[in-house]
Parts: sequence; structure tokens; C-alpha cells
Amino acid sequence: GGAVRGDAGALRSDRYRALMELAEWIPIRAVEQPSGLVNVFFESEALIYQTTVRPVETVYLDDGKGLYAANLVIADTQTPVEPASGKVAGILESRDEVLGGFLDTVNGLAGEVIRQFNRVHASGQGLVGYSQVAAEHAVDDPAAPLDQGGLPFTPESGTFQVILKNTQTGTTDQTSISVQLNGRGDDTTLESVANQINAIDGITATIEQGRLSLVADDPTLEFAFRDDTSGVLAALGINTFFTGTDARDIGVSTTLREDPRLFAASQSGIGADSRNAETLGALFTTPATASDTPLQDLYHNMITGVSQSAAVSQSVTEGYRLFQETLRAEKLAKSGVNIDEEAIRMMTMQRMFQASARFIATVNEMLDVLVNL
Repeated sequence: GGAVRGDAGALRSDRYRALMELAEWIPIRAVEQPSGLVNVFFESEALIYQTTVRPVETVYLDDGKGLYAANLVIADTQTPVEPASGKVAGILESRDEVLGGFLDTVNGLAGEVIRQFNRVHASGQGLVGYSQVAAEHAVDDPAAPLDQGGLPFTPESGTFQVILKNTQTGTTDQTSISVQLNGRGDDTTLESVANQINAIDGITATIEQGRLSLVADDPTLEFAFRDDTSGVLAALGINTFFTGTDARDIGVSTTLREDPRLFAASQSGIGADSRNAETLGALFTTPATASDTPLQDLYHNMITGVSQSAAVSQSVTEGYRLFQETLRAEKLAKSGVNIDEEAIRMMTMQRMFQASARFIATVNEMLDVLVNL
């Protein structure tokens, strides 16, 4: 009988420790039944009820930023387990707020690298011109103003030049394409850009599913671009170096990979110089336009922000640790159990017992002496 009671007590202790460990991860409520069974609840959901166990599993869901994040759900109903406290809550908050914020910053920096680099590249010319080119990005409505077309980068009022070269004669013609985005009712649309380019003898512009495509009308003709002050070419993804919009999808243009001669190294004509390559090389410290922030500053701001966030997180963690120790000490004080005090009290009782034992032994000796007189 004693062995059975001992085993039962050990099992109850193990169960208690398991529940306490689980409570450190997610807030639970344990209710012991008269039968000795324990029902365990997370909020209103029963994780253990009588003899039924509802497992919790991990599922991976799109976080809306192109990444798949782990989430806890109750397996049978796929009910999310989103605790407001405990270790799991801390891990989720770190992932979503700390790491998620850092990823947003990285995406922002990558997006700015793409935009500024492409804006400079789109204004240059390669060793050869294009016989045809298609925009990477589509507008939502070709008849809508370009700054309202849903492009990843917003263009502005300005102009860009289209250079048309006859490869047999070497003659070139240059046409200025105007972009007006002043909100006055006559703003430039993708359709109006296509119409201006179609007015150039030798190039045909078409729009398919919101994407602008340009084709030279004769095999002896090639075209290039120059001096884009509007940012339209970079926004559309024409004559650009990078594809994508941020760190999740950044890449190098397929057109450039297939024909590296199209790398826009020149500023004064097809294959004329390397000044645009020099401008691209200095882009880290010199922004694409006067209104842009240097990439160097954006990078340093990101590093500084990460360092500050790490320091703040470390301070907060230390504060929570001290707070936890304070709560634990208060709990011990209120429960009346303090290991140090109890050890001292036990030693005191032991000394008292030893003294009492000696007193009794002395009294016995005295009685023996009296009896034997």
C-alpha cells in the first residue's frame, strides 16, 4: 500500500512539474477533477479534457510579406494559439516586431537601391542599342496618369530622350518625350507616352496588358534612351539593370544577362563613353537625384537602428529578468517558504533537540545516583 501511494505521489509531482513547464510557454488553466484527472485549458479551448488530448501543431502561413512564418494551431480545428504572455508570446513578438521590422528595413533599403540604380542606368546607353524592349512593370490602367498607375516606383514630371540610330549610316536622331504629372487633368498616361513614341519614324510602341513594348521598324535601326528626368523608364522597368522591387525579388535584368553589351555605361550616345558607369559606381555616396537620400546614409541608418534596437531589447530583457526574480521572491515570501530561513530554523530545532536529549540524559544519571544511595 505504501509503495502504491508513493508511486501515485511521484506521478502527481511529475504532472505538476509538466503543467508548470507548459505554463511557462503559454498561459494555461488547470482544473483538477474529483477523479484525480486534470483538465487543461488555453483561454476557452480545452487542450486536455478528461481522457481526450487535443494536440497543438505548427503550420506555416504567408505573413503577407512574401515569407512563410510558423504559427501554432490546435490540430483538430486549426484554431490559432496566440498567447498574450509566456515564452511563445515572446518568441512571436520577437519574430514579428524585431525581426519583422528588420526585414522591412532591409526591403526598404533594397527597394531604394533598385530605384536609384535603375534611374541612373535607364538614362544611359550601352555598346549597342535595342531592337526591341518590353517593360517589366505594368500599369493598372493605361489611360490613368502614370503616377496613379500602380507602378512600384512613382514617376514625376520631366522628360526623357529616345535615340534612334541607323547602324548602316551611323546617323542618329533624338526625340524628347514629355511627361507631365501636375494633377491638372492633362497628366501623362502610358497611352500618351506610347503615342509620342509612335510619332518617331522607325519605332513602334504597343501596350499589352498594361505593359509598354517598343520595336524597331527595320533591322538596320536600333534605339536607346537618355537623360530621363521623370523616372518613367525606371518605374516601367525599361533599360534597367535590376528587376524586382525589394530584397525578396531583386534580380538582374534577363535582357542584360543575355546581352551584356546593353549595360548602359555611356551618357552621350551608344558606345560613346563610360561616364554613366562612373556615375553608377559613385551611387553609394552620390544619390541619383538631388531629392534622393544617399544609399550610404540609408545603410548607416539601418545599421544604427539595428544596434539601437538590439541594445533596447537587451535592456528590456534584463528588466524583465529582474522583475521575474522579484516576483519569485515575493511568491516565496507570501507562501511562507524560504529555503535559507527554513534551513536555519531546522538547524535551530536540531540544536534544541540535542540540548533536550542531553538534559534528559543528565536527569536520568542523577536519578540513578539517587536510587543507588
